[in-house]
Amino acid sequence: NPISNGGDYSGATSPSLTVDNRTTANDGDSYYVAISSSCPTISSTTAVLNVATGVAVDVDPADQTVCYSGGTATFTVAGSGTVSGYNWQYSDGVNPFANVVNGTPAGASYSGDTTDTLVVTTTGALASGTHLYRAVINGNSPCPSVNSASANLLINTPTVTNPSAATVFAGNTANFTATPTATGTVTYQWQYATSASGTYADVVDGTPVGVTYSGATTTSLDAVTTSITPGSVDNYYRLVVTSDGCSVASSGAQLTVNNYCTPTLVTSNGSYYDAFTTTGGTTNITNTASGFATNGYGNYSNLTVTQYQNSVVNFTTSIVGATVGCAIWVDWDHNGVFDTTERMANTTSYVSAFSGSFTVPATATPGPTRMRILIDYWNGNPADPCVISVTGPRGEVEDYTFDVIAQPACSG
Repeated sequence: NPISNGGDYSGATSPSLTVDNRTTANDGDSYYVAISSSCPTISSTTAVLNVATGVAVDVDPADQTVCYSGGTATFTVAGSGTVSGYNWQYSDGVNPFANVVNGTPAGASYSGDTTDTLVVTTTGALASGTHLYRAVINGNSPCPSVNSASANLLINTPTVTNPSAATVFAGNTANFTATPTATGTVTYQWQYATSASGTYADVVDGTPVGVTYSGATTTSLDAVTTSITPGSVDNYYRLVVTSDGCSVASSGAQLTVNNYCTPTLVTSNGSYYDAFTTTGGTTNITNTASGFATNGYGNYSNLTVTQYQNSVVNFTTSIVGATVGCAIWVDWDHNGVFDTTERMANTTSYVSAFSGSFTVPATATPGPTRMRILIDYWNGNPADPCVISVTGPRGEVEDYTFDVIAQPACSG
């Protein structure tokens, strides 16, 4: 239809037409010019009017978090209007925003940087600090571009202090404690290895032998040993702290378990104690018809004799086999070693019966400790609580508990 000047048009009869007040309803309108002269009228090709809508940010990108060791974060923007494209930009909070590029900052790479969704992939090289991202939503010319609000890329960096090494005597409990700093959903798991830099696995009862646990999923672990837990220094424990899927581990702390020496392995059952009893204590041991202990060692630490310092205990044994040498030790100072001065009774020649008495030293440490009795077919005067003569070892070792009571203070 012919156009006349006035209203939304001007220049209707000139080489240049100006159109005003167009809306999206006019998008796609077509125009051409008819040129008249003395010659026949000719018409131009058709021009199409494209009406672009200004762009706007409807939803800004939200803060995202990655683990300090690396991860993936996704930023999304939503815009409206006639969008011609997107550009994602980065700033460290000091320098101005610039289009993202791999390696800025160090440890960050990108995909989707010209779409409405930016994927940031990080490694452990990404340092903590300010990491800001925003989207530039480009309008269709002549409409201008607009910037979204910036969003933070946060680094989840849980920390944990290192537990301290512990030393216990078998039968006692070692405690390991570590202090975490973490946010979000946080879990804890204690792990065990046989060396500080070894392969760690979650603690489980019975690993190592004779050790059970409580508090395995808390910040404080109790490693519970028994009297038969072998002495060892090859035990290490660490705490793994996991914060929203991001984990950090403490250094391993060493557990040293001290225990009494393991006696010589014996396979010959020709000589052994078949009974051991005490009298005179406030409580006494009665272990009769015990037979030959497996491999020549019997752990009867569940049987206890109790006596005051500076008081006498009597003992009687029943021996099976030919004449032998015998001895008794008590660890009065609770140091885990049967010292030479702690041999309380012994034969000096071969015997077929062994009984007697001994006095609890006035300086004996109060509380339960270990008592060991030994029989040796090849030695009439045993002096080593850990060795049965190796010339075809024949004999037996039995361990019991001796509970020392402190003498009451005098009054009056």
